[in-house]
Amino acid sequence: MKRSCPEAEERDGGLRRAVTEIERLLGYVFRDHSLLAEALTHSSYPDHRSYQRLEFVGDAALSLAITNHLYLTNPDLGPGRLSALRAANISTEKLARVAVRHRLYRFLRRNSHALDQMVFDFTNLVMVEREEEIGWAPYGGSTVKAPKVLADIVESIAGAVYVDCNFDLELLWKVFRGILEPIITSENMDEQPVTTLYELCQKQGRSIEIKNWKRGFVNITNAFVDGDLMGIGCSEQKTIAKLNAARDALQKLSALEEPDMEVELSSAAGNGTAEEKGGSKQKLSQFCSKKHWIMPIYKACEGRRLRRQACRFPVYISLRYQLPSSSATDLRAMAITRCLFVVAVALAVAVAVSLASPTTAATGVGHLLVERSLRAAATCSKFPRMCHAKGSPGPDCCRRGCVDVRTDSLNCGRCGRRCRYGRACCRGRCVNIMYDAKNCGGCRRRCPKGSFCRYGMCGYAS
Repeated sequence: MKRSCPEAEERDGGLRRAVTEIERLLGYVFRDHSLLAEALTHSSYPDHRSYQRLEFVGDAALSLAITNHLYLTNPDLGPGRLSALRAANISTEKLARVAVRHRLYRFLRRNSHALDQMVFDFTNLVMVEREEEIGWAPYGGSTVKAPKVLADIVESIAGAVYVDCNFDLELLWKVFRGILEPIITSENMDEQPVTTLYELCQKQGRSIEIKNWKRGFVNITNAFVDGDLMGIGCSEQKTIAKLNAARDALQKLSALEEPDMEVELSSAAGNGTAEEKGGSKQKLSQFCSKKHWIMPIYKACEGRRLRRQACRFPVYISLRYQLPSSSATDLRAMAITRCLFVVAVALAVAVAVSLASPTTAATGVGHLLVERSLRAAATCSKFPRMCHAKGSPGPDCCRRGCVDVRTDSLNCGRCGRRCRYGRACCRGRCVNIMYDAKNCGGCRRRCPKGSFCRYGMCGYAS
């Protein structure tokens, strides 16, 4: 009597379970199961045909299916915008996140520890983003590059469906549309940040320069606008570092140029009158009332001569803005404080000019104070309440930044405690979610009784 190999039986049983689960996920029953088995085989798996041919077909089929869908649902969009939408929906980043969302990598037959580690790092990042509700952009921006193998799995499965249904493109789209949801549309697509930054600077007549250098294994990119540093990006990938720097610069430029914060002070051009000074205060009060902020408090006192230094300014203007005491203050309070400080300095300069004070001296002091206030407001050490605000990365302040010591791998349990490579932070403890049966593939993901955890997936011994 011929004995069967236990390892072969285990592999066959795992493949049958994978086929069943994928058919349930797709809502489609394969006529030829060997196509799906081929789609789930990596080139590192010996003595089996890999998914490369099906991935080639699936890439082209998905691209054409997405093209048809976008063309029919967006009759008013031009070819440039349609191309950008198609690229966003079939990019490696998008398809890799689809594979992570549906946990497709666990079905792949492979024999590569390096591949497992790459997928583990990217999956861990996506899970953290999901917990913190950061969201994602179709053009990347993460600190870890999306592994191509994840996108290849999606494309190879699509190729298997396309070949199995006798190359019926309409049926392929019906089967695969639910997997690709949400489909990126023109309303929710994030523009490519580098292109957007160049277009914005060109429209405003500003100069833009992006510099990159490498420190060890990390690429650092700086974005300069009119010679001033506006954006910083860091990543192991040069392209992602450039995207992060451009995105950082766009956020700062939009915050500095918010139209609601523009206050016209006509008295800065000449001698101000009482009506002009009152008008500036009135505009500021109206703005605060419109935004439902606490009204500013003005305090003015006559300048006095010091014993060893003559008084250079006859009038001092101070504006105090009190942040709400509630712990629910959101992070926009930081931007509010900065903008109001700029308005206060502008008002002080206008009043000083109207009273024949040296304009250049007042303006210089104003710029210095604004610069210092922006640097101070950027840290949670100055505003610890910001870490408890809605949208904050976490309630704990570590190294002048808000973190969550329960999930942050760089500050796990306490500030500065780093988890070793390949480990994740779960409830303030560094655990190995690749092999820990109580945290298999993620925090609090227990494997069923009698199973074990390997490479972040639960399995059963033969």
